[in-house]
Amino acid sequence: MYTIKKSPKKRLTPVRGRKARIARFKKILFAAAAAAFLVLAALGLNKLSAVLFEISGPEWARWRIKEIKITGATPEARYEVLKYVGFDTGDHITARDAANLEDMLQSSLKQFSDISVRRGWFDGQLKIKVKEQTPLARIITEDKTFLLAPSGAFFADDGREAAAALLPVYVKDKGKSDFLPQELVKLIKALGNAGGIDGGQRVSAAALDMGAKTFSLQLGEDTAFADMGGFADYARKTARLGQVIREARARGLRQPYDINFNYYEDGKIYLKQSI
Repeated sequence: MYTIKKSPKKRLTPVRGRKARIARFKKILFAAAAAAFLVLAALGLNKLSAVLFEISGPEWARWRIKEIKITGATPEARYEVLKYVGFDTGDHITARDAANLEDMLQSSLKQFSDISVRRGWFDGQLKIKVKEQTPLARIITEDKTFLLAPSGAFFADDGREAAAALLPVYVKDKGKSDFLPQELVKLIKALGNAGGIDGGQRVSAAALDMGAKTFSLQLGEDTAFADMGGFADYARKTARLGQVIREARARGLRQPYDINFNYYEDGKIYLKQSI
C-alpha cells in the first residue's frame, strides 16, 4: 500500500512575493484602465474633459464672462434676446449653462432661427448668434395677429414694415397650437408667390378652418371668392382654380365669381356670378 504525502506549502521568497504583488497591481491597473475606457466611450472624451475641468479645475482657469456679444439681429431684437440672458460680466459659465441658454432661446424666441450660444475661450465673450426669421404670411386669429415662420411656428407680429405686404391668412379654431403642419406651410408659401393663381391672378387673402380642415381664397379685390373644400389635394385644386377663371373669362362671364370646390372629389366645380 502506497500513500501520497502532501507537499508542504512553499513559502514565498522575497523575490517571488514582489513578483506576485506586481502581478496583482497589473491586474488592478488593467481593470481600472478598462473601466476608464468604458466611461470615455459612454460620455465622449470631450464631454468628460469638460466635466472634469468644471469639477476640479482651479479657480483661475474657470471661464468667466468678460462681454456678452449678440450678433445677427437688429438692436430691438438684440434687446429681446438679452432679456433671456440671466448672466452678467464676471459670472462663471459652464458648458452646460451655455447649452441650457441656447435651448431656452430656441424654445422662447420663435422670431429667430439658427440660434447658437458659445463661449469664447480667448476673448471671454459669451457669443450669441441669431438669425431673424423671414415670415411667409400674417396669421390672423380671432384675438391676435402673428407672423408665420418657414418652420410652421407662429411668432409675435412686431409691426415690421415688410409684414404689411405679406399674405393675410385668417385662421379659425386653431385651439392652443401656435403651429401649422408643413403641408399647410407649403400651401401658404405657394399662395403668397408672385404668380399666385392663374399665372398672375393675385391671392389677396386666405382662410383656414382648422376644425373643419377646409380653406378658402379671395382672389384680387373683386375677382372671385373660392371655397376650396378640404386641405387634401390643394395643389391640384389651386391649379384647377386658374383654369376655371380662364374658362369664365373666355365665356364673357362678369366678375366677381363665387367658386365652390366642395364637390371636387365627385368631379364637379360650381361657379356663379356674385352679382
